[in-house]
Amino acid sequence: MTSIICELNPLHNGHGFLISEAAKSGRVILIMSGNFTQRGSAAVYDKYTRAKAAVLAGADLVLELPFPWCSAGAADFARAGVAIAAATGSDTLTFGSGSGDGELLCRAGRAFADVNFDKAFEEAAKCDPAEGAAKLRHCILAEMLSEDEAKRLSNPNDILGIEYNRYAYLFGGIKCVPVKRVEGGDVTSATEIRKMMAEGDIVSASRFIPDNAAEVFANSVPVSEGALYDIARLLLRLDRCDIENIAECEGGLGFRLRRIAGECENGAELLRLAATKKYTDARIRRSLLYAVLGITRDMVRESPLYTTVLGMSKDGGAILKEIKKSGTIEVLTKTADNDKLTDRAKTQFDVSAAADRLYTALMHGNVPEEYFLSVTPYIEK
Repeated sequence: MTSIICELNPLHNGHGFLISEAAKSGRVILIMSGNFTQRGSAAVYDKYTRAKAAVLAGADLVLELPFPWCSAGAADFARAGVAIAAATGSDTLTFGSGSGDGELLCRAGRAFADVNFDKAFEEAAKCDPAEGAAKLRHCILAEMLSEDEAKRLSNPNDILGIEYNRYAYLFGGIKCVPVKRVEGGDVTSATEIRKMMAEGDIVSASRFIPDNAAEVFANSVPVSEGALYDIARLLLRLDRCDIENIAECEGGLGFRLRRIAGECENGAELLRLAATKKYTDARIRRSLLYAVLGITRDMVRESPLYTTVLGMSKDGGAILKEIKKSGTIEVLTKTADNDKLTDRAKTQFDVSAAADRLYTALMHGNVPEEYFLSVTPYIEK
């Protein structure tokens, strides 16, 4: 059984290829981001809509990578995803890769797992405080491997792939299997597809999405997240969050955001003015989202104790029974049953539920804030 950690924002033909490749070795579990993504952005379609598209594309079971880990940086995103994959009993973790070099990714992951890597990173950050984390990691990896090998793994998919290998090695028992990304033809990135959708060019976007998924998305309304950063700006101006303890706001970023929030006119301007070489757009977005929801570093450093079923195929029920029987992670089939979780898992669920309530505020139409407590997973008939 194999797991795929993903966002599907939205699902496209490249994802369909990845799922079909993974299915060659058996049943496929997707560990998919909830309503917010790793860049700190709201997903273009809600988690249940994306899960339905995934099941129609061949996934057997779709489990949620809950908030705040679904919006975390690469290391914490991967750590939480691999933890859930391990809890499902998966023996392999399949992921898209720019290089497709499994041996190199494995060596890089083990280099990151070495305690000397963390020490080297801390020292490098002290020596060059203006440099961004991605550049520092690249330089250290180049020293531990080689400059050429570090360059080969510099694309976003392989940066995540290194982290998958790192935590698969630390947790033990899971083999990482990269699948080289297909490019060109009817495959393009989710970023490009979201851009087409934002511009209203649904016809062009649909060319890159499997027919079943395109039909699902056609019956849903994309989410606009502009209001999210307006909310964050107001909170910062009113000094309504403990910015020093908010995750991702280390190194003076929190104070920078608070200062700029007092000088700019809207959330879009806040995003534009806050980004620097050190503070990427993704980190700014994560910081603002975490500030709105009061997410601390300690919350992100925890491991997920629960997950939620978002969708399953006809065969998915058997997989779900096996996972529940193992008892290594608590699984909610219906979010309304969250009161049955253990205390710590319930606390984690409440944090994720707060993110879901925020997401409803970004959805079009009159959507009640407790909407996601009543939605049930898509189950293939």
